[in-house]
Amino acid sequence: VVPGELIIRQTGNPNRFPSSQTIKNVYEGKSALVGRVLFCRPQFSKVQDVRDEIIRRGGEISLATVSKVLSSLEDDLIITKKEGVQLIQPERLLDLLVQEYKGPRIKRRLLGKSPDNKAFLESIVAAAPEGVRFTGLSEALYVLSPQSDEVTRVYVSTMGDWVGRVSIQEVSRFANVELVEVERGEVFFDTTPHGGFPWCSKLQIYLELMQGGKREREVAAQLRREILAVSMA
Repeated sequence: VVPGELIIRQTGNPNRFPSSQTIKNVYEGKSALVGRVLFCRPQFSKVQDVRDEIIRRGGEISLATVSKVLSSLEDDLIITKKEGVQLIQPERLLDLLVQEYKGPRIKRRLLGKSPDNKAFLESIVAAAPEGVRFTGLSEALYVLSPQSDEVTRVYVSTMGDWVGRVSIQEVSRFANVELVEVERGEVFFDTTPHGGFPWCSKLQIYLELMQGGKREREVAAQLRREILAVSMA
């Protein structure tokens, strides 16, 4: 110890994520998968576990991005990292995800008629080549607010010749089914299998309903309670 001098000694492990580049919006796009996965599992032991859970549920994200998003969520008092990673303000997180939600970027849309909704879905499973991702939007809506004129929407990662083998007749009016090719893959995150077909998660449906009108928001209110119940359990 030298009087009047300050000694600094470096300790700890090297920075695993040295990039200083910031993420513009952690509540939108691929970065939002970190917030979304916290509604599936609100507590994790370490950062790596968060990424592993996102990958397991069908998302694609780097460990560096997960780390940066978690730091932003901690700054916003959404989570705490005192003992692992823990969601502490689920309602605020959900509100921010709704506020910043931009919706899937649509590349192509095919409206049509199918005499049998089940046959329509089964034909997609049979026709889609390996590697093509697909998920239906409306499964939960049939329970929450069944309507005879509801259009069954199916998101697909890419359209091709295989669409010609799907049980659908293309029309411009009075469609009851819809194929939508999307550019980004967030809609395929955390799908729920039912009846041999993967459906969008309740959170994805909730985010889309909240962009709609009065009826859609009324339906979304029930989904909100179910989503928050899991995060608060």
